[in-house]
Amino acid sequence: MFEVKKRENIAKEWAESLKNDLKMKKISLRKFANEFYKEKVDPDAGSVELDGHFERFKTAIKRNAEVTALYLEFFNNKYYTDKSITVQSMDAAYELFCQLSTRISSRALPDNIGCDVAALKSVHSLFMFWRELHSKYGRQSCFFIKHSKPFFDQHLRTLTTKWHNKLSEDEINKDFRCDLRVLQKSTNSYIQTLELDFGF
Repeated sequence: MFEVKKRENIAKEWAESLKNDLKMKKISLRKFANEFYKEKVDPDAGSVELDGHFERFKTAIKRNAEVTALYLEFFNNKYYTDKSITVQSMDAAYELFCQLSTRISSRALPDNIGCDVAALKSVHSLFMFWRELHSKYGRQSCFFIKHSKPFFDQHLRTLTTKWHNKLSEDEINKDFRCDLRVLQKSTNSYIQTLELDFGF
């Protein structure tokens, strides 16, 4: 229940951020929702489909952090086109660098010690940390968000999705440890990329 409430609070924060960004650009919620639907779902959508989407849009952005993140990404790609690395992007990248460098996602775990469940939870918690960075630094960190998203989608999510609810507190799973080592290799490679691309 606590996690659900936490995600709802994040969604509300992001929804307010999106509304403020739209207000600054003098774009109505209706226009934005219609643009999203036509560009991402159905370019031939009529008024019935657009009206239905607008009603869902108003509710979803206040409750569902994952959905709100999709709308924010669409806004950033469409209306925030500055490709330069901002201070916000550099700060966000450094914070992620510190997290990745010190967690089990990059640190070796000997085969006969440790807890698989704890390791998976540590990897999974990086998603919340990443979303908090997005919220903290806002659209000025657009370059960082675009830079880091493929790593989360293609590497971290692969592990967490596969092993969600499949591990035991009492035993070490050799297959999980094998997948974790693959992730650690990818993470260390991405850490080096962060250093090179953001210059720290």
